[in-house]
Amino acid sequence: MDETKLTKFSNQPPQLPFSWQVRPGTTVLCLNCHGNRLIAAGQQSFQLLAIEPYEKTERFIELYDFRNAPRQAQARAALQPTDIGWSPIDEHLFASASTTGLLNIWDANQLVMIGQFKIHNATINRLQFHPSNPKLLLTASQDGYAKLIDFRTFNTNKVVASFRHVSEDGFRDIHINFTHTNLFAAALNDQCIVPLWDMRRIESPAMVLTTADRTLCLAWNQNEPYWLATGGRDRTIRVWNAQDSNSRQEPLFKVQSFGTVAKLSWRPTCRYHVACSTLSVDPRIHVWDVRRAYLPQASFCHHQNSIGDFSWRPHSDNLVSVGRDERVVHANTSSAIKTDNFVSLFSLNVTSKGHVYATMPNRNNEYLTALYAERHIPSSFTSLKKCFSEEVMSKFSKFNEPIHGKSIIGMYANPSADNSVELFHQFARRWTFDNGNKPVENLANICDINSCVAEELKRPDLKATWQVIKMIYADYSSLQIYRMRLARNTQSGTKTYRISDSPNGPRYNHQQGGGKGKNLDLLQQENELNDEVNGRKKAKSQEQIIPPNSQINIIDDVDTYIVRDVLPDDIIFITPEDALNNTSNYDMLYDNEPDIYVMRDGIPMASNGTPSVINGDSDINGFPTDRLSRQFPEMMIDVNQFEPVDDYDGPDGHMQSSTHSIIPDGSDKFFTIDESYCPTMQNHPLVFDDILRRTIQYYVENNELQVAVHLLLALYPILGESKIIELFHGAHFEWLGMYIESLANELLLYLFEFFDGIQLLRAFHDLNSRFNHLLYNHYRVYRIDFRSISKYQFGDLCQYCLPSITDQIISLTISDDDETPNLPAIFLSYNFTLDKFTGLQSLSLYSIQSFAQLSQLIYQCHQLPHLTRLRMIDGYNDDRNNDIQFLINTIWSLPKLQHFYLNYHSSSKTWLSKISTMSLSIEKLSIENIACTLRDVSHLFKYTPSLQHLSTYIHFNLEDEQIPIVTSSIRSLKLTFESSVPVLMNVFQMMPNLNSLELKTMDIYLTGHKWKKILMKYLSHLKIFQLRMYFEFSHRRNVHEQFNKLIESYRNSFWIEEHQWFIQCDCISFGEYHHGILYTLPYRFDTFVCYDTLESKYTCPNESMYWLYKRVNHLQYMVRKTDTVADSNSLPIRFPNIQHLKTTFPFGDKFWSYIPSLNRLTILDIILSEHYTVDQLQQLLNLSPCLYSLRLFYSIDLKRLLEQITSSSIRRLILVTKCSSDLSHFNSIECTTLADSQLGNQCEVLLVKIENRTDVLSLLTSMNKLRSLTVQCKDDTWNNKDLSSTKDELVEWLCNCLPSAYSIVRDKNEMSNIRIWISKSDNNVL
Repeated sequence: MDETKLTKFSNQPPQLPFSWQVRPGTTVLCLNCHGNRLIAAGQQSFQLLAIEPYEKTERFIELYDFRNAPRQAQARAALQPTDIGWSPIDEHLFASASTTGLLNIWDANQLVMIGQFKIHNATINRLQFHPSNPKLLLTASQDGYAKLIDFRTFNTNKVVASFRHVSEDGFRDIHINFTHTNLFAAALNDQCIVPLWDMRRIESPAMVLTTADRTLCLAWNQNEPYWLATGGRDRTIRVWNAQDSNSRQEPLFKVQSFGTVAKLSWRPTCRYHVACSTLSVDPRIHVWDVRRAYLPQASFCHHQNSIGDFSWRPHSDNLVSVGRDERVVHANTSSAIKTDNFVSLFSLNVTSKGHVYATMPNRNNEYLTALYAERHIPSSFTSLKKCFSEEVMSKFSKFNEPIHGKSIIGMYANPSADNSVELFHQFARRWTFDNGNKPVENLANICDINSCVAEELKRPDLKATWQVIKMIYADYSSLQIYRMRLARNTQSGTKTYRISDSPNGPRYNHQQGGGKGKNLDLLQQENELNDEVNGRKKAKSQEQIIPPNSQINIIDDVDTYIVRDVLPDDIIFITPEDALNNTSNYDMLYDNEPDIYVMRDGIPMASNGTPSVINGDSDINGFPTDRLSRQFPEMMIDVNQFEPVDDYDGPDGHMQSSTHSIIPDGSDKFFTIDESYCPTMQNHPLVFDDILRRTIQYYVENNELQVAVHLLLALYPILGESKIIELFHGAHFEWLGMYIESLANELLLYLFEFFDGIQLLRAFHDLNSRFNHLLYNHYRVYRIDFRSISKYQFGDLCQYCLPSITDQIISLTISDDDETPNLPAIFLSYNFTLDKFTGLQSLSLYSIQSFAQLSQLIYQCHQLPHLTRLRMIDGYNDDRNNDIQFLINTIWSLPKLQHFYLNYHSSSKTWLSKISTMSLSIEKLSIENIACTLRDVSHLFKYTPSLQHLSTYIHFNLEDEQIPIVTSSIRSLKLTFESSVPVLMNVFQMMPNLNSLELKTMDIYLTGHKWKKILMKYLSHLKIFQLRMYFEFSHRRNVHEQFNKLIESYRNSFWIEEHQWFIQCDCISFGEYHHGILYTLPYRFDTFVCYDTLESKYTCPNESMYWLYKRVNHLQYMVRKTDTVADSNSLPIRFPNIQHLKTTFPFGDKFWSYIPSLNRLTILDIILSEHYTVDQLQQLLNLSPCLYSLRLFYSIDLKRLLEQITSSSIRRLILVTKCSSDLSHFNSIECTTLADSQLGNQCEVLLVKIENRTDVLSLLTSMNKLRSLTVQCKDDTWNNKDLSSTKDELVEWLCNCLPSAYSIVRDKNEMSNIRIWISKSDNNVL
C-alpha cells in the first residue's frame, strides 16, 4: 500500500458540508467512477444529481428525475430501483435492479433506458459491475441465485454463469474483490456463513467463512486485497483474512457497533478505517479504526433520521449519504465529530459508606509500548488522548493488531468509620424522623438536623446521605428544573440553512456543522460570543442545581465533581466543563444512545466496556488525588491507598466485568432511599407504577413518541395487556397507532413481511387510504394460511379483501380439519379458482376430505406459472385407483414444481406405481404414511430423473430381493425402513452417490462391523449418517453381554476417528423381553420416546452437547411400573424445544430433569390414571405459557378436574378419547361444568362426546368463544347407515336449530363425528 498516497488525500483542505432535498423513500445511493455524478433512488424516487464546484466549495445540482419520464416509456418497477451500479470506466453508464427480477441498463448522458433483461424470478437485492471488465456485471437475487452477466453474448438474458448455495437461500449482498477480480463474497438470507466464489468455478464456493449470526452486508478493502469486512444482526463488524483457507478462522478484528449493521464501506485513504450505518433509528454514520474496537474514530452526525445509504467519493475523505430525513448530504471527515475528544479517561463513584471507586486507563498495553518503541512520539509525550488521536494512529499504520481497552480500578475505604453498637445507639437516640403527615418543607429541617448529628459523630458519609435525601425530596422542584434544562439542551450537531437566492432555487441547501458557511473572521467572533454565553449558562446552571439552603459546598474549578443527575439508586459524576461547555456534544453523543447504561451498585459503565464520562480534559498523569479531600476534609485519601484491583481485559478487548467481581460480599450500596423509614416522605413515594406512567407520558408530551413506544413494547411481556391498560387507560393504543403512522412506507412494507397475511389484513385493512394503498398496490408477498380462522372472518376476507390481492399471494394454505371444517367447499363457493392466484409459489392442502375437491384444486394448478412447492397433508383417500392415477399424473405434469410433500392416510399402495408422466422439475420429494416397495421406488426414479432429495417409507416385499434400477442423481435420503437387510443393501445400490442419509429401521439388528462393511461397499461418498435402529435382543438370558458387545463394535477408528459418528444405545425391558434403540449422536430426529427406567451406553465424549436433543419437538414420555432393570441412566439428557408432549400422569421427578423448559410447548396429550394429582398437572400447565391444545385420555370422572385446572393459553380441548365405555359421553351436568370452567370460557375449538343432542345447543350458547365444535352424539342414528345414504337425520336437525351461516357436515374420516364451523361476529349471539 502506498502510504504517501493516503497521506496526500487525508491532508486535502476540508470542505464544508452541503446537502440536497430528495424525494421521500430514497434509500439507494451510488456514485460514478469520477465521483461527480450520483443516483439517488428508492420506491418513490429516481434522481440523477451532479456535484459541481460552487464558489470555494461544491454543491448538488439535479440533472434529471427519471420518474418524470413518460409513463409508457418504462414500467413502474423500473422506476423503483432496489440497487444501482455504475460502470467502472464509462461515467455515463449505469444499471438498476428491480423487484421483478429485471435488470435495466441506462445512459446518463441520453437519459434513457438502453436495455432491459429478465435475469431473476424475484427481487434483485444487489448488483455490481466487474471492477476491470465493464462488459461484465454480477447480480444477487432473492430467488437464491447470483448471476454473471456478459453484455457481449447473444443470449436473451446475457447470463453466462449462475451461482447457487446448497442451502438455496436468497442472496442479500455481494461484493467483487478490487484486486483479485475473479473473487466475490456473498451474504445469504438465513445462513451464518459467507461463501467466497471464484467466478471461474461455479460449482461450489472456493471458501466459506463461518460467522456468529446472519450477515447483512460486506465489503472488500481496496488497500488490503484480502481483508473482507462483514456485518449483521449481532451488531458486530468482523474483518476476515481471505488468504486463510480455514473456514473456522477467527476474524482479524472485531468491532461492536451500536446496532444491526446495514452498510459497510472502507475509507479510501486509510486501510484501517471502515464506515458503517445501522438498521436502528440512528442518524449517524460511524467510522471505526478496526484496531480500536471500543470507540469510533469519528461520527458523521449530519442527518436527523436513520441512514438509508452512503458511499465514499473515490480517493477522498468525502462521504455522501442519504437519510430518512429526505436529504443527500456531502461531508468531509473534518466535519465529523471526533468521539475521543468527548470521552473522559476517568470514572468515579462514591458509596453511602464513604467508599470511593475510581477507574483510570492502564498505560501498560501493546499499542502504547509499540508507539514509544517505534519513536512515533517522544518519550516525554504523556497525553493519552493524543496517543489515540486520528493523526497519530493513521501515521502508525505499521501496528496491525487489536488495541485492547484496559483500565485499572482503585478502591478506597474509610478505615476510621465506627460501626459499633454504641454508635448505633447514639444515632437511634439523636436522629429525628418526626411523626404524622407533615408538609414536605419539614423534611429539609429533618435532613439538616440528622446531617449535623452525623457530622458530630464523625460519620461524613452519613452526613452526605442526608444531604442527598434533601436534594431529592426537599429541593425536588429545583432538581426538576435542572433535569428539564438538560433535556431542552439536547440538539443535533448539524443544522440546515436554505439559500433562497441560489442559482437552483429553494431546493438547494448549504450545510455546515453548527452553522452557515462563513469566513474565518466571522467564525472567530462567533466563537468568542459562544464562550461568553457559555459562561453565563454556567453560572445560571449552578444556581439552579444547588438549592440556597444546601450544605454541600461547590468549588468552581475544573477539578471539582458536581452531581449531574440523581436517581434513587445510582449517582453519576461529571465535571462542570462536561455539564456546561460540552452540553450539546455530550447530549448528542450519549443521551440519545440506548447502548449507554449505569451498572447498579457498581462503576458507571458503557455497554462497550469503556468508563463513563467524568472529566473530559484531565489525563492520567494530571489526576489530582486531593479532589475529594478538598470537598470532604475528614476523608483524607492517600494515593497509596488506591490499590489496583485488577486489569480488565474482556474477550474482545473491552472492559466487560461488573464490579460485583471485585467488591467483597456484604459491601455497601450506593445512595438508596426507602420511603418506609420516613413518614414525612409520603408526598413523594417511590411507586413503580407511577414512575412508569410519568416516564412514558413525559416522552409523549415532549414529542419523543418513538422512545415511549419502545418502552411500551419492552414492558408488554413483563406487565401484560391488562396492566398496561390500567396504567394508561387505553391511551397507549393511540400512541402505538401514531407511531405506526409515522413510519416510512418502505419500513412499513418491510414490517408487513413479518405478519401472516390474515393478521396483516385484519390489522391494517380500511384504517385509512394510505394503508389500503400499501396493502393493495405495493405489498406483493402475501402468505395466506386458513388453518386457524373463524368462519365469520373467513367470509369477510373472501368478500372484501381476497379479490383485490389474488395476484399478490405467493403462499396459500387451505385446510379441512376440525378447526376449519368444510372450508374448501366454501372457498370454491365464492367463485375462487386457483388460476386467479397468478403469483402463487407455494400451495398447501391440509385434511382435504373430498377427493373430488382435491382433484379440482390440483387440476387448477396447471394455470399457476410460478408454483414450485406443493404439500398434501393428512388427507383422505377411499382407494379409487383411477382417481389416484389421474391425480398423481396431474401433479407430475406441473411444469415448475420442484418440491412435493405427500403425507396421506391411504390404504392404497399404488400411488407411485401409477405415475406415467415424466417430471423434469421435481427435485425434492417427501412421502409419508404411504408404504412403498422397492419396485415403486424404481418406477419413481424412472419418471423423476431430476430428483435429488427423497424422503419415503419402504415396507417389506418379497419382490424387493431383486436388484432394482440405479440412479446417480439422489444426494440426500430420509428413509423409514421395515424390511430385511438384503433389501436395505439393494436400496443403497440404487443410490451410489448418496452423501446424506437419515435412516430409521424396525426389527433390524446390525453391529458396527456390519454397518461398516455395508457403508464402505455401497455408500463410499456418504458424509452425513444419522441412524435410529429399533430391535429386540435375540437371547433373553445374556442381554447385558449382547449389550456390551454391540456397543464395543462401534468403538473403532472408522466410527470414532474417521467419521466421528458417535452412537448411544438404550435398553428397555418389557418383562422377559428386552428391546434396544440405537441412534447416532447428536440426535437429529424430531421424535423421541423416552422411558423413565432404562439403561444406556454410548461412545461419544462425555460432553453435554451430545445429550442436548435440540431437534426433538415431539416427545412421548413413558411411565412404567416395572423394576426388572435398574435405572442406571445418569446422563444429562435434555429436550429444550418440545412442542408436542404425550405423557402419563402421575410421573416421577426425573421428568423435570429431562425437560428444562416448556416455553415452546403447544400440544399436550395426557393419559390420566386413577392416581393422578391435580397439583402436578397444574404445575405443568403453569410452566407452559404457549400451550394451545390439550387432549385428555381418561377413565375417570372429569368434572372435578375441569373445575380445578386453569391455563391462560389453552384454546383447543380434545375430550373425545376415553378409556372406559362407562364414561364414554358427557351428560348435561358435565357439559355445564365444562362450559363454566376457566378452560371452557376461553375454548375456541372443542372435540367432545355428549349423550344428548340438545347439549350441542347448550354448549354453543354458553361457550361464547367457540369457533369450531366437533361432537359425537349418543342418540345419533347414523351408525347403521352407509356412505351412499343421502338423508342424515342429525345433521338436518342441527341445521334447523342453528343459524344458516353455520356450516354443519359429517366427518368422512370418522363418520360418528359431526363438525360445526361457527359463524359469529363480536356482536352476534346465538
